[in-house]
Amino acid sequence: LGSPNSTTRLAALRLFPQAAEQDCDRALSAAAIGLDDPDETVRKAAVEALASTLARSSPADASEEALLLLVGSIADVGPEVRKAAVESLAHAVQRGHQTMVSAAVTRHLAHWRGEVRREAVKALSLLGDPGDGTSAKAFCACLDDQDPEVRRAAIGALPLVAHDNDEWLLQELNRRLHASKSPQTTSELVRAVGRACARCGSASVEVLLPHLQDLADEVRTAAAQSLLHVAAAGEMLANSHQARAIN
Repeated sequence: LGSPNSTTRLAALRLFPQAAEQDCDRALSAAAIGLDDPDETVRKAAVEALASTLARSSPADASEEALLLLVGSIADVGPEVRKAAVESLAHAVQRGHQTMVSAAVTRHLAHWRGEVRREAVKALSLLGDPGDGTSAKAFCACLDDQDPEVRRAAIGALPLVAHDNDEWLLQELNRRLHASKSPQTTSELVRAVGRACARCGSASVEVLLPHLQDLADEVRTAAAQSLLHVAAAGEMLANSHQARAIN
């Protein structure tokens, strides 16, 4: 890893999983060096090496240090490294470290760079489960982010952690709608209601209907689309109840 040739450093990292089986602490130290490499390709390889090692270990043996190194890579300057870190963490939760990793990822939601906050939202959405109130509250806070891409990522993430009938989330989004001062923010919140609270049925319809009369075209369009989401969710729910009744 000390070679001036990036190809040599890449080759060294490919030996990481075997090295970790013989001396895990030393291998992790080597991976940490790889994560600081000036070459983005090498840093990505270091992330993938850590992920490969975690995949080979049992949940009890998986290293918290390795997981935290992956979490740190979400803040990498290279987009390919950040993407690899998020994908690796999505696998790590299957290895039984959801609480610890989620808490570490959540801290990145306050990062000064918008692209890091976006990747943190993506990672947290993959780590969360339906009914995960902690993640839902974190995503709601991201709806106030100054970066529109972060806000859009949060809107996309909310349905993944919302309950089927999440009245708290609907009330929170409605509160924000009443406080909204711009058409862009209002349309984003309306879309969030349609995606995350579609199964709240008539309660969601009641929130959305007034926005069909909004002065802004983008808000009216968002309200119409969100109402379609609610209608589709209601039809699916009705079909599900009917199928259970027949069976």
